[in-house]
Amino acid sequence: MSDTLPTASGSFGDEPTLTFPTPDAPAGLQSQVLVQGSGDEVEAGDTIIVNYHGQVWDGDLFDSSWKRGETISFPIGMGVVVGPEVGGVSRCRAGSRGSARSRRRAR
Repeated sequence: MSDTLPTASGSFGDEPTLTFPTPDAPAGLQSQVLVQGSGDEVEAGDTIIVNYHGQVWDGDLFDSSWKRGETISFPIGMGVVVGPEVGGVSRCRAGSRGSARSRRRAR
């Protein structure tokens, strides 16, 4: 497990609490599988259903399917979602729990 990505507490299926290991986010797209599921491997074109927190590195939550009380679904590898979502699930199996982050580029 990476020591540069946030850790997620809570049981599988429960809303996680994220803990950030450093004051500054690491560079680039990074992802890790926290708990590997036992289902089929996710492939490009598959539609997946997820819960997520959209959270900036300092802890401010800007979007959350957990807080809305509903999952979201989207196809993988079809250009529908941005890098962290794809990077976080493209190596997973159904039923996995993962973490992904991407440093926002200055405009």
